[in-house]
Amino acid sequence: MTVKEYLLFRKIKYARQFFLPSDLNISDVTLIAGFTDSAYFRMKFKRVMGYSPMTFRHDTLGTNPVEHRPPIQHITI
Repeated sequence: MTVKEYLLFRKIKYARQFFLPSDLNISDVTLIAGFTDSAYFRMKFKRVMGYSPMTFRHDTLGTNPVEHRPPIQHITI
């Protein structure tokens, strides 16, 4: 892991705590975590965590508005 990757990981880890029970929006968390661009922050968060900041918030709080459906099964004929 490079120094740049380590710092990115630390910033994302730091940002995660502000998505938990709080009313802060992504723009606020972006600035608190040391990023200047919300789109860049969302992209890097997803790259590091594997899912978007909002998905993280909803899944962590148990308020995910997206219905989880079973995967589509392919039928061969």
